[in-house]
Amino acid sequence: VARMTIDDVMSLGITLVGHQKKIMSSIQTMRAQMLHLHGTGIQV
Repeated sequence: VARMTIDDVMSLGITLVGHQKKIMSSIQTMRAQMLHLHGTGIQV
């Protein structure tokens, strides 16, 4: 999930731009959290 792109979201059939933006925003938040955890030495 963390590696999903907008193309992946569209291939799942999510065509509404607002929904795409919400999903991509959530993915970006998850990526940031994973980077933060990785920086503290916790394996994810």
